[in-house]
Amino acid sequence: DRISEWEKKEKIHTFLSLANDYIPFEMNMNQRALELIGFGFGSMDALHISAAEYAKADCFVTCDDQILRVAKKNRDFINTRILSVLQLFEEIYHDNN
Repeated sequence: DRISEWEKKEKIHTFLSLANDYIPFEMNMNQRALELIGFGFGSMDALHISAAEYAKADCFVTCDDQILRVAKKNRDFINTRILSVLQLFEEIYHDNN
């Protein structure tokens, strides 16, 4: 809801409507997000990564180069794999061939 650009907001709402699972906010996610901020992630990015960890997601996929750089630098302290979209497609392609 913080997105001011109407078209972008509509695309995101459409994409979210395809989701099968939603992760409800838990207070321990907030504490973990604060830890992730300490590694260099932005606040909203940290909260999203925290939710992915909480949900035991196989991976967190992003096209944000800053998130990818911080994740690579701190991979030993992050409890879910953080991949670029290209890395995800490469994994899917190799698994299917």
